[in-house]
This record gives sequence, structure tokens and C-alpha cells, in this order.
Amino acid sequence: MIPCDCGSSYIGETRRNITTRLKEHIRSVKNRDTHTSAVAEHACSAGTAHFLRFDKVSVLAREKYFVPRRVREAIEISRHPNFNRDGGWALPPAWKPSLQSASTYNVAGLECDTVSAVCNTVFAPTRESNLTPAQPPANESNKPTSSRAPDSARDSRQRARWARSSNRQ
Repeated sequence: MIPCDCGSSYIGETRRNITTRLKEHIRSVKNRDTHTSAVAEHACSAGTAHFLRFDKVSVLAREKYFVPRRVREAIEISRHPNFNRDGGWALPPAWKPSLQSASTYNVAGLECDTVSAVCNTVFAPTRESNLTPAQPPANESNKPTSSRAPDSARDSRQRARWARSSNRQ
């Protein structure tokens, strides 16, 4: 999260090093690259002086996998006043009351965040090595099997396609 003195902040997600990503934001502000950067657009917006606090950048959460990271970004965007260009992934409206009241708690001496716990249990990919093949029911053994790939393989291909298409833009 990159705070601004106006009270709003930029919330983004990356799997890369935070220092590398922060340098990219600083470069876009210096170059006044408002077409590709929401941070630069906010810093250069007319009407009020914005002072981006690059010295007070904070990491709100760490998520190892892509989908939990994107969901977490959308959650944090909905919880904080921000100047992001979009709201991230669309979250179901039914989540809003729960997300606003989500807090941290201690489990065995470790501080846990409710949202991170949900992201890690619901959205974390399963490892194929832990999966056992499903046995067909006895009365359906003569039905042809599906030629579709397992969900985890499809999901990884979709994430790879999304990453390639977003790198082109």
C-alpha cells in the first residue's frame, strides 16, 4: 500500500520483490507516465497537491498463490480509501459485511488474519500428489470418461494465459 497525504492510498499486488515494484512506481511518477500508472496519475492530478509517501509503504498481506493474492487485493481495495483505477476482482456483495468486520486473532502464539486464513483454505491450489483418483460408482462404470483435463491443470493453464496476455499490455 502506497499512502498519500490526501488520505487515500494505492493498493496493488505483485509476486515480485516489493522494492522492485516500488522503484517502478517512483519511475512512473518521475516520468509523469499517467497513461500506464494510477500512482503517477494521482500524483499529477490537478486541483490539489498530492504527496505520495514512498517512505511509508506497507505490505498488507503475503499470499503465495495467484488467486488468493488477487482476491486479497480486491478485499483490501474494498476496505481502504484508494485511488486505484479499478477495484480488482469483483467480489460477491454478500462478502462485504464479513470483510468489514474481519480482524486478526492469535492461534498458538501466532497472529493470524481472518482474510488470509480464508484465502489460504478456500483458494490455495491443491497439490496433485495429494489427490487420489476418484473411483466411479459401481452402476456408472460403463460410462465413457471425460477427456477434459483435471481442474488444477486447467486452472494453471488459464493463469499462464492470463499472465501472458497481461504482459503484452
